[in-house]
Amino acid sequence: EISETLNEQKREFDNLSQILTWQNKFSSSKHYGPINLIEMGAKRLVREGMLIHIQSFKRRRGIYTLLFNNLFLLCKASGKKDGFFRINEVEFLENVLSCYSCNNTDECVPDFEINTAKKKFIFSADCARNAIAWIDAINSSVKFHKTDRDGPYPNF
Repeated sequence: EISETLNEQKREFDNLSQILTWQNKFSSSKHYGPINLIEMGAKRLVREGMLIHIQSFKRRRGIYTLLFNNLFLLCKASGKKDGFFRINEVEFLENVLSCYSCNNTDECVPDFEINTAKKKFIFSADCARNAIAWIDAINSSVKFHKTDRDGPYPNF
């Protein structure tokens, strides 16, 4: 029992350390001033990576995406090669209505869609397998967030 408690405390410390590392990489943007991930309820970084944000047929842009236990962030490198990111979008998982593949055929496509109460996001991953991993992580996080906010967080 003591080892379980120590392991859990170490996991919590590692998660907090990871969140604070990201916290220090954010620069203010015109839409979002300084944000505090801890105050916003972030306890665990679930997934991170580069996705293509498809805003229209012709408008696509690479965006670094972070999925935390309770929110996801769309970030862009600051452009100064200083390691900082500017936050373009913040969306809380409680607002996510659905997340699914855009695949309507038997082909494996890397596109997926996230529908929130106010907005629809369409993304493309580098491959179908990564798109499925994002979909699974988002859906699992949304389900967990909406059902058991205080329990131990599942491992993906």
